[in-house]
Amino acid sequence: MTSEFNKVIAYFEFIIDEYDKCIHSKKLDNDYIILCLHVDDILIFGTSLDAIQRVKISLSQNFDMKNLSPADMILE
Repeated sequence: MTSEFNKVIAYFEFIIDEYDKCIHSKKLDNDYIILCLHVDDILIFGTSLDAIQRVKISLSQNFDMKNLSPADMILE
């Protein structure tokens, strides 16, 4: 999935983090979005819920997605 994911993310003009290739970011209007990819899960951070929702809609047009509950914790 990673190469297909990277193609879609590049199409939406996300930037792959230089130090961690599983982190993707994008400035979207006045908002900032960060995607963290882990195996087949994506954790989405953003400065507004509207921006996060727009990214989810865009990604769901390319991938089968489930909207899970907000993350309770993040492990390093």
